[in-house]
Amino acid sequence: MKIACFEAKIPSYLDRLAPSEASLKRALNQGEKEWMKMLVAWSKGSKKDAMSFNFREGWVKDLTATQAAQLMAHLPLGIEGLDISYARYDAEFMNAVIEQIQYFHNLETLDIYAIKVLDEKGGLEVSEEEGLEVGVRLAEVLASNTTIKSLDVRFSNLIDEKNKEEWGDALLQNTTIKELDFDGVDKDVFDYLKEKSAEGVESFLEFDK
Repeated sequence: MKIACFEAKIPSYLDRLAPSEASLKRALNQGEKEWMKMLVAWSKGSKKDAMSFNFREGWVKDLTATQAAQLMAHLPLGIEGLDISYARYDAEFMNAVIEQIQYFHNLETLDIYAIKVLDEKGGLEVSEEEGLEVGVRLAEVLASNTTIKSLDVRFSNLIDEKNKEEWGDALLQNTTIKELDFDGVDKDVFDYLKEKSAEGVESFLEFDK
C-alpha cells in the first residue's frame, strides 16, 4: 500500500511533458505552427483538475474566435470540471466546446456563464438565431451525457422560449445531472425547465427576479 500511495503522487509521463498555460501563451506569440503544436501536446495530458477560462481577462481575452475554438477543441479529456465565462464569439467557439463534451470521460461539472454567440458574419452583434441553434446542439449532447452531475448555463443566449422544448426533452432523457442553474432565462422558460427536470434533479436554483 505504501508503494501504491507513493506512486500516486508521481506525475504521469504525459503530465510531465504537457505544457502549462504559460507555455501555450508563449507558443501563441510564436505563430500558428507552435501554437497548434503546443495545443496537441497539452491535449494529451492526463490532467483531472477542473479548468476555468474567463475570456475577458488574462491571456485568453485576446484570442481570436478561431484560436479560442482551437483551445476548447484541445482540452484534456480527463478533466473533472469546465468553467467558461464571458466568451463572445461566433458559433465556432461553442461548437468546439460541444464537440469536446462528447469525449470527456470524467467531466462532472459544466459551468457556462455569460456566453454570447455572435453573428457568424463577424462584428460584435449578438445573434439570437445562432445562439438558439447552438443551444439546441448543446442540449442534444447533454441528453445522452452520463458523467455531468452539475450544470450551469447562466446569462447566455443559448436558451429561450423558442428552444425550451429541446432543452426540456434533454433534461428528461439525462439521468445523471442532479444540480441545475439556469439563472438569466425568462421566468416561463425557467418554470418549464424546472417542471421537466423535477424527477431526477435534486437541486434547481430558484428563479432570481
